[in-house]
Amino acid sequence: MKKYLLAVLAGTCIAGTAQAGDAVRIVYVNQAQVSDNSAYVALRGGANMAKVKAEGEKFDDTSFAVAAAIGSQIVDFKTGSLRGEVEYTYNDTLEDKDIEYDAQLLMANFYYDFDINSPVTPYIGAGLGVAFNDVDYINDSDDSTSFAYSLSAGVSVAVNPKINVDLGYRYLNMTDSDITIAGTDIKIKPYSHQIMAGVRIAF
Repeated sequence: MKKYLLAVLAGTCIAGTAQAGDAVRIVYVNQAQVSDNSAYVALRGGANMAKVKAEGEKFDDTSFAVAAAIGSQIVDFKTGSLRGEVEYTYNDTLEDKDIEYDAQLLMANFYYDFDINSPVTPYIGAGLGVAFNDVDYINDSDDSTSFAYSLSAGVSVAVNPKINVDLGYRYLNMTDSDITIAGTDIKIKPYSHQIMAGVRIAF
């Protein structure tokens, strides 16, 4: 009888351990796991509402911005997924009074896509990078390099499993940098509000 009871107890313990292991694996899968989804390329374009502060003056204009990126999903969570990308952006020329300003940026962006069981996916994002600023004033010009960061939010619509269309807002700050115009050192502070639409294609 003792042997029988011990055998039953051992079987129960083994079964319980297996179930516990399964439960741990299920929790892990539901909470976070490395994604095996495809990488993607992205193209974006839209309105660039730019402002430049310089020595107490403020210059502003609305031009356009275009961007190209390559990225991939990094981690899947129960409530959504995290993806990262490297992006090149060109902000077209701001023209106000006698000043012209344009910028090119290289950014590392991260986005969190919220899973709401719908073809429409809300997202939020942030980016860090470097801005290459170019300023023309009358017959003189100078350029500078500065730290850049961005904050964004928007929605993505799945056209099919490989193609998503995005629409979003981005705040883009190129921070302070110094230029020299007509022999005078000037600190510039450029930033933009952008409305961007684009497409992501998985491969």
